[in-house]
Amino acid sequence: MNISHLRARLRAITRIDTRNYFVRDGRPAGFEYEMVKWFAQSQGLEVEFLAADTDSQALAWLRELASERGAG
Repeated sequence: MNISHLRARLRAITRIDTRNYFVRDGRPAGFEYEMVKWFAQSQGLEVEFLAADTDSQALAWLRELASERGAG
């Protein structure tokens, strides 16, 4: 099986706020954004950010992702 086209991906669930994750000049920015992006690059991972509007939305996404992986 040729899996060379597959690449590991890190999904990060975060909340939009003025310090950790926000959009500046049409691009994502912030402390959490930079830290997750740095970690993903250091591990050779692609990163996908999911920016929740509420804590309950973030938890719902976390549960959904966990069930996709068979973790819950």
